[in-house]
Amino acid sequence: MKSDMQRLHALYKGVTDTTAEVREECTKLLQEQKDLLQYAERLRYHLSFFDEADRLEHRLSTPHASATHSFLLSDEFGPMLARLEECLSYVNHHLDFKDARKYRARFKQLHLKVLNSVKAHCTATLKDAAAHVMQQKTESRLADLRSGSVSAGAASSAQAFVEFRTAAKTLRPIIRDTESRTKSKPYRVLLNQCLQTYYTQRDVLLREDVERYIAWLAKEHSLGDMARMACSYLIEICTLEFQLFHDFFSPSPSSSQLLDSLLQRLCGTLYTLMRPIVIQQTEIDALCDVIAILKFEVLDQQIVPRGESMAQLATVVERILKDLQERLAYRAQMFVRDRIEAFVPSDDDLDYPARLTRQHTKSLTLSSSASVVADGGDSDNDADENKSNDTDKNEKKSKNQVNQTNMEVHDPYATWYVTLERTLLCLSKLYRCLEESVFRYVAQHTVSLCTSSLLYASGKIAERAGKCDGYLFLIKNLLILREQISPFEVDFAIAEQTLDLSHMTDLIPSLLRSSSSIRNLRSFLAVVERNEPKIQWRSTDSKRNMEKELKMACEQFISYETHALLGDLLELVKELMGGRSATTSPSSENGKGLGMPRARSALCALLSQLVPQDDDDDDDGDDDDDDDSESKKQEGGSDGTQRLSSKMRELMRKMHLYLANPVTEKILLKPIKKNLSDASQSLTRLVEDMDTSDDEGRAILDATTRLQRLVATDFVL
Repeated sequence: MKSDMQRLHALYKGVTDTTAEVREECTKLLQEQKDLLQYAERLRYHLSFFDEADRLEHRLSTPHASATHSFLLSDEFGPMLARLEECLSYVNHHLDFKDARKYRARFKQLHLKVLNSVKAHCTATLKDAAAHVMQQKTESRLADLRSGSVSAGAASSAQAFVEFRTAAKTLRPIIRDTESRTKSKPYRVLLNQCLQTYYTQRDVLLREDVERYIAWLAKEHSLGDMARMACSYLIEICTLEFQLFHDFFSPSPSSSQLLDSLLQRLCGTLYTLMRPIVIQQTEIDALCDVIAILKFEVLDQQIVPRGESMAQLATVVERILKDLQERLAYRAQMFVRDRIEAFVPSDDDLDYPARLTRQHTKSLTLSSSASVVADGGDSDNDADENKSNDTDKNEKKSKNQVNQTNMEVHDPYATWYVTLERTLLCLSKLYRCLEESVFRYVAQHTVSLCTSSLLYASGKIAERAGKCDGYLFLIKNLLILREQISPFEVDFAIAEQTLDLSHMTDLIPSLLRSSSSIRNLRSFLAVVERNEPKIQWRSTDSKRNMEKELKMACEQFISYETHALLGDLLELVKELMGGRSATTSPSSENGKGLGMPRARSALCALLSQLVPQDDDDDDDGDDDDDDDSESKKQEGGSDGTQRLSSKMRELMRKMHLYLANPVTEKILLKPIKKNLSDASQSLTRLVEDMDTSDDEGRAILDATTRLQRLVATDFVL
């Protein structure tokens, strides 16, 4: 029994050991199977990238793939391209695998084939669109030749935008996918090639139209109209091209640079065609008009508000403006030189005050005619109430005649001196067209020359008509010049550099006397180094100089008229005042040292002629008295013996004729009145010391009283 149990236990142990061994072996086999499966899976993963080479080659070699356009637009193109790039990236990172380099070459070849297909598709699409547009343009030009018209404007170029917008809808997904992969060099190259193709096709289509249209404008229109219409056309072209470009490509440094180059080339056509016309332009008015159009209408109102899309056109317009301003400054200098500095006045230009009198008479005549026309129009309206159409025509005709007459009456340049009119017209045109620094120089030079010409003309008029007319002419024109240039917000002073060599004058003789040895040459160089020329700044203010001339003219006019009004009376009063201080002494009879018969007689004669007995009646100012005064004035003799009231009337008439401004006249008359008042007071003091008991003394006293009353009245003012 015991032996059986032992035998049974031995068998059980053997079975148990065998089972354990089998279990262990099975576990080991299962683990090996699992490891083999994982290895096979990893191997399958690695081999899948290599297996894709055959599948992709087969896929790209099928007839469907050869039809590039439809294949690139299909839904499977994107995933296939992504898988190809994934395989290529994998092989590049596992070059240690067997045949990895061979497969990399295959994948690169496939990738290059795909990129070439994309490039070919983009190029073909853009060229097809361009060819279609060119065909339409050819047909349109043939129609223009048959009809004799020109359709090279924006409407003609619109075809180029319609066709390309259609192409943009097709190419935009492909280009956008390419732009998303530009971190890779092949895609950057592809995108640049697409950009270059777009640039080439658009340049061919647009540049010819732009050149043709602007050339037609230059031939058919003036420079100002050409500039306005050409800029409007280019603004539309740039706006459409900017939008079209961004329908194809996303903003980036490279794409923006190419777009700028395209727009710069198109807009540069305007500069190329306008520059020869600008250089040949000689009319200041035309140049000013073009500058105003480009600066205010085009640049400020149309280009600047549109921002980035107009950047290249703005650059071109600014270049044209620089050329126009340079040409305008040159022509202005020629105008100042030829028409102001070199102006030689004719006899009619210096015919003052006759010119003013003729203009005054003409103004009165035209004013009377205007009132008659207006009254006639009113009477016609009352008489023709039942004829409304005729009345309207007559009324419009009358208003036009009145307006034209008023313009002739109020012509501001009719009484101006020629150079003054030219100066102010020139400066008024240049002010808004030139840069401030350039205008300041031109204005300073022009005002200086105008002042010199007025001084010259004033001297000539003084020789012909008298000093009074010369002074009034100068004052009138200088006042107008000062008033008209005051709105110019510029400084009329310029600073110039000069070399001062005055300190070297003592050095030159000693150097010339020295010999030409090397030692003296060294001494010469040493002396020159120690005595370098000095740079000096000199400031010239033409406006201030003009105001000085105006002030001097006013002072000279006041002094001249004071002596002209009183004549020899001033000198006689001075002589008597000197005699009074010299002869008055305690031994003189009653202290009356002014009893010199000759001086008293001369004084009495002058006073009786200056302020005669009927001078009080003249102050009433009626027309008959004026006629009598003119006749008595002629009887009175020369300038020194004319009646004072007649002289005053003549002075006031001339001042009103020249100045035609009561305020200015009053300002000039005030110091003259003061001088007359001072002379009258001096005369009164002399008469107080004079013996007035005889007839001559009483006549002097009465005349002095009349002179005081005449000076004190508002008649002088």
